[in-house]
Amino acid sequence: MPVPAPKMARQLEVERKFDVVESTVSPSFDGIAAVARVEKKPPQELDAVYFDTPAQDLARNRVTLRRRTGGLDAGWHLKLPAGPDARTEIHFPITGGDAVPAELLDVVLAIVRDRPVEPVARITTRRESQFLYGADGTALAEFCNDHVTAWSAGQADGSDAGPAEQQWREWELELIDATGAAGDELLNRLSNRLLDAGAAPAGHGSKLARVLGRTSRSARGPVPVDPVHRAVAQHVEELLTWDRAVRADVDDSVHQMRVTTRKIRSLLREAPDSFGLADGAWVLDELRELAGVLGWRATPRCSPSAINTNWTGWTRSWCAGPCANASSRAPVGDIRRDCDGR
Repeated sequence: MPVPAPKMARQLEVERKFDVVESTVSPSFDGIAAVARVEKKPPQELDAVYFDTPAQDLARNRVTLRRRTGGLDAGWHLKLPAGPDARTEIHFPITGGDAVPAELLDVVLAIVRDRPVEPVARITTRRESQFLYGADGTALAEFCNDHVTAWSAGQADGSDAGPAEQQWREWELELIDATGAAGDELLNRLSNRLLDAGAAPAGHGSKLARVLGRTSRSARGPVPVDPVHRAVAQHVEELLTWDRAVRADVDDSVHQMRVTTRKIRSLLREAPDSFGLADGAWVLDELRELAGVLGWRATPRCSPSAINTNWTGWTRSWCAGPCANASSRAPVGDIRRDCDGR
């Protein structure tokens, strides 16, 4: 009997992080009307290896990819930005070996393309958790007191080579029911309790960002000064977001990705000298081709199986094909880098 293929699972993660010093006493949640009971869990030992390209393309796009053992949700985790305090977290089981699953790489193919994805950091965490429950027994939130030890790439074995070992303590506050205004209000009330206990909003969006020295502001890079470059950079970021949505079959994502593609092409055609483009530049041709494929994919007469097969094959070729390998060319995703600082 064939063994079922491992499946990805998606969930919305809404959490806030806080910096605390070693002497800070964990807060009490007594007196918060929504919280009827607090349950402490046994400490967990978590060990995670984080992956990225040599240029840290995932980190630049506020995406994290890790393989974690220990705890209740061991496995591969891919985290994608989904708004303030929110990320879409994709889980994939560990099936043996250290290679990143192709299913996860496909989600971020437009970012990593044909670049190697390798370990960039190792982070171990001793986590002390408390679960907060409502009067009806529903789990509302999880508070984590984390003691963290981290190494950047090249010293994940704890050797003396490379940067020194980093250690710190931080708090995490994650909603378990992350929907609606009631969830936002609860998150704010709980956050205020942590701030009153002596915490400060974290200066980094994730543990990995702290290891790599990336603040929330630096993750995106500088905002281009020139309005045309700024507009193109914004639309390229939107294009990468819609690419992930198309792969997840989000409603209307194909149409929105096509619209964004045409906006980028229009801006480049209107100001070719600003981007060093000659007449008939390859990137304009490929943007036109991308818009055409998206238009074909949205055609009702195409069967779902044919659409998915051709889309996956075409996008892999486009993202990691001849243009990505030609020394005189850079894929469209790199236009945003050319915009930085202009």
